[in-house]
Amino acid sequence: MAIKPGWRAAFTPEEIGTAKAEWTRAFIQAGIEDWAVIERALDELRLQPGPFLPSTGDFIALCRRAQLTHWRVPTEAEGFSQLQKFFGPRGVKRDFTKLNPAVYAAYCRLDWGLLSGQPTPVQRKGFAEAWKVVLEDIQMGRPLPQPMPPERQIESDERALSKEENARKLAELRAQHGL
Repeated sequence: MAIKPGWRAAFTPEEIGTAKAEWTRAFIQAGIEDWAVIERALDELRLQPGPFLPSTGDFIALCRRAQLTHWRVPTEAEGFSQLQKFFGPRGVKRDFTKLNPAVYAAYCRLDWGLLSGQPTPVQRKGFAEAWKVVLEDIQMGRPLPQPMPPERQIESDERALSKEENARKLAELRAQHGL
């Protein structure tokens, strides 16, 4: 109300409750539940000229843009570049937790194994299609897939056993467990 004082001209005191209910319904329909996203949209609204409130649709559009900045979503070009750099040399164990969550979600929608051997324009087109879906998922409040942490290598001080030592230890274990 303080950001856009023109609301006084738009609503009578009796209509304010109805307006609040409509805004709440619009947020629910749009899947906007994160107060931080609404705060970011309000921050952007403060910078816009004019004394009047935007429509619910216009404010939801602000919230959708705010969701992208809230999740620190890179541009499509930045995301594609990040994915290309991530899949540099073959055979290297990958730590998917290092990827931006939106880029990881796009990767999950792609068959990067097939795309990796293709020319860059083909890769870019495939990424762009996946990217559109990921942005829609973020804007609709759908959860993104979470990357698994990389496998840890178990270090051991033990030396490899000979066949005879392995057979003896296996026999001990079987006897111990009645097998």
